[in-house]
Amino acid sequence: MINILLFTGYTILIMSIISSFVFEIISLFRQRKNDLVKLFLSIGFISIIFLTSYILSSDEIFYSLKSSILHDGERINSKLIGGGLITTYCLILLAFLVIVYTEIRRVILCKLL
Repeated sequence: MINILLFTGYTILIMSIISSFVFEIISLFRQRKNDLVKLFLSIGFISIIFLTSYILSSDEIFYSLKSSILHDGERINSKLIGGGLITTYCLILLAFLVIVYTEIRRVILCKLL
């Protein structure tokens, strides 16, 4: 009984994710083409940030808790995890800077008006 409900829940979740992406893409093509350009610019910007973070990340292999060296295949995992962490830090910093910029701009515009 639990397995059936679990698989049903997974199926509904996957169907809802797919349908939300499909409807978003349909509405994107129905509206202005300017939105499509903004979408590709955003995807390109995020890709550049992740690629830079991946290049900057280290592929060091650390010892596990059992004091044995991890396998060489896990160098890729280490590099991906490092790239993900650096990407997260960059995006948090970018969000903070955008918030500060928005607040300063709002204060300046309120003083001018």
